[in-house]
Amino acid sequence: MNLRQTKISGVLIVETTSFNDHRGAFTRFYCEQELSEVMGKRRIAQINHSRNINKGAVRGLHYQQPPYAEMKLIRCLKG
Repeated sequence: MNLRQTKISGVLIVETTSFNDHRGAFTRFYCEQELSEVMGKRRIAQINHSRNINKGAVRGLHYQQPPYAEMKLIRCLKG
């Protein structure tokens, strides 16, 4: 995993690598050890997956304020 800073404070890009062979592909989406610097003392309680059919659609992002704020991990597979 490679972490890249963005111009937006607190927003990082996590780049992953796919390992491909004759069976298909494997990609590590989350690794506690590799992301410990980013996660701090937070823990992952849920991982949700949504699929969007329409171009430009983004689901699952909601503005939240403490104490109910949640960290978001977004993955863009295409586009």
